[in-house]
Amino acid sequence: MAGTRANTGFTGKGTLDYQASVVDRLQLSASYRGKRLTPQGYLMPVTVANLGYRRQFDEQLTLVATVSDLFNSQRMLRVYETPGFSGTYRRHQRGQVLYVGLSYAFGGTKKGKDDFTYE
Repeated sequence: MAGTRANTGFTGKGTLDYQASVVDRLQLSASYRGKRLTPQGYLMPVTVANLGYRRQFDEQLTLVATVSDLFNSQRMLRVYETPGFSGTYRRHQRGQVLYVGLSYAFGGTKKGKDDFTYE
């Protein structure tokens, strides 16, 4: 693998929030990491999306549920290309994970901006 290699890539994250009602909120977050060069070869792009739901029962009690890797697309492919070795390494994170939790705030209520994220 002699010579110079070049790559132009893109990496991004995005989040969509939907306030379904005063107490219900949905959030879809996605991330993409483009092809990246490494000293031994390159990594192929990786995409993942997560979906979250929040239900605010009152000022202190909140239910949060998140599905990670919504489309079961989290795969990694690493390609090795060196003078002495070439090959590939594949990894697939199989299946989604559902997280469900209750949050209870003791004491006074929080005041200020509602910065809520499922990640």
